[in-house]
Amino acid sequence: MQTRSIVSIILLSAILVFAFFVRFPTFKLPHDNGDQIIYLGLAMKLDKFGFSEYKLHGVDVKTNKFILGVFPSLDAQGGLLRGLVNSGAGYYDEPLFHSPYLFPYTLMFAHRIFAHQKPYLALDTTARDEAGRVYSKDADKTWFAQFYAVIIPFAFSLLFILTTYFAARMFLGEKAALISAFLISISPIEILCSQKIWADTMLSFFVVLTVLLFFLAKEKNNLFLSFAAGIAAGSAVLLKLTGAFIIIVILIFHLWQHRARLIKFKTLHRVILDRHLLVFGLAVLLITFHWFFAIHRTYSTFIYRPARLQLYKDMLWFKILDGRPRFLHIVAMPSLVPLFALAYFAIIAAPFKRLRNQKKAFLIIWALTLLIILTVMKARENRYMLPAYPALAMLTADVLERIGNFINSRFKSYYGDIFIVAVLLACAFWSVPIGVKHALANVALIFKPF
Repeated sequence: MQTRSIVSIILLSAILVFAFFVRFPTFKLPHDNGDQIIYLGLAMKLDKFGFSEYKLHGVDVKTNKFILGVFPSLDAQGGLLRGLVNSGAGYYDEPLFHSPYLFPYTLMFAHRIFAHQKPYLALDTTARDEAGRVYSKDADKTWFAQFYAVIIPFAFSLLFILTTYFAARMFLGEKAALISAFLISISPIEILCSQKIWADTMLSFFVVLTVLLFFLAKEKNNLFLSFAAGIAAGSAVLLKLTGAFIIIVILIFHLWQHRARLIKFKTLHRVILDRHLLVFGLAVLLITFHWFFAIHRTYSTFIYRPARLQLYKDMLWFKILDGRPRFLHIVAMPSLVPLFALAYFAIIAAPFKRLRNQKKAFLIIWALTLLIILTVMKARENRYMLPAYPALAMLTADVLERIGNFINSRFKSYYGDIFIVAVLLACAFWSVPIGVKHALANVALIFKPF
């Protein structure tokens, strides 16, 4: 094995070990609020009653002030749904839960493996210290009760970092791959999501896996890999409907890639009937068909989202979200990871030069597509942009590597590499404490800069 390969393995391992320990507090942290409880309730319903009861009716939440559990209720509505309705969130009172089911099913299978025949439990907040950090009484003794749930976002966070590395190595090379993986590992939003019972790290993993498999399929002209990419994309959709954004990205890139053929009638059909794209789409359809069929059967539409009624528009949560600006993601991303400003530079500079590298063009399309869609949708939670972070990390890594190479060539030494390491460490000292602070505070939003 070449020395360079050994060094790369050591550095990648160091990044993963670093990420592991930054995210490790999740095992003893409380997971007792918001979507976390909803996901646990849905997993319990799937486990006890199957898909026919995929809704929040009939779920009770019980706590003894240091551990909580979700249980089948003796009445039809249940305490969980009653509490949501009374708080103004009446949109949860629906015959079929509006979000796809892959994450609750994953929690269910993990529970069967690690906590078989035990209740669906999570640590509850006992108190908060002066620094705002929450803790649960006797967490050293009770932490394993929630292991089945917290291991999912934790493990997929590490897989997300690892898959970003492989995608970046295929797109840009070894050095950029290591930089990209490191940038994901220090991202405050990723750190926060990895320590919540949320679907976001799992979603982001499948998005990057989709990209990796799709480009491998193209390079190797392998239809099986195209089908596998479709399975990954379909899995992303079954985690959150926003997972479909990567499908839009691939379609836009495909049209851009073959833009010269689109204006010629003789070649137009080749663009539309591209066999890799057709196999990719077939796989997406096969894996998502059951969900969209169930949604259509229940709501007479293939894409259902609860109407935003004034009843719950006045809830504090929505007032907080509405108070955040529409351009939140544009400003927040470089505020949380300052080096992402280099990705913005790459995106802005692209129209002024002929972009021959199609993979870099894909990265720009990837980042811009999600940014535009989320801005138009007024999606004001930072985590929604997480599936585009690999694109920003790779674009940043490419610019940073170019700067480093310029310094190396100018001074005929390794000063460029030293510069790269220095700015990465400086960025980490800024970004990691933000993520850790908010994870330990058990909050859902990072209000930086707003």
